[in-house]
Amino acid sequence: MQIVFHLGAHDTDEDRLVRCLLKNKGKLAEEGIVVPGPSRYRTLLRDTINSLRGGVASDEAQAVILDAVMEDDSAKRLILSNEQFLCLPDKVLG
Repeated sequence: MQIVFHLGAHDTDEDRLVRCLLKNKGKLAEEGIVVPGPSRYRTLLRDTINSLRGGVASDEAQAVILDAVMEDDSAKRLILSNEQFLCLPDKVLG
C-alpha cells in the first residue's frame, strides 16, 4: 500500500484539499484510495510522533495506527493531509 502525505504550506490551504477529497470519497474508494477525515489521524499521528522522540515505530505500532485510521484494509493508497506534518506554524511564521 502507498501512503501519501500532503504536506501543504501553513495558512495557504485551510483544508480545502482534504475537504475536496472527502467530497469525492466514494469515487476514490472505487479506485482503492482511502481518504480518512483529519480527526481520525492528526492527533493520533502527533501524539505517536511525540512519544517516539525520533525513534522508529514498531511494526505492531504501525499496524495499530493503520487500523485506527483506515476503514478498508484492502486499500491500495491512503491519503493524509496536514500542513503541520513538517513543522508547527509558530516555527514557520513566527
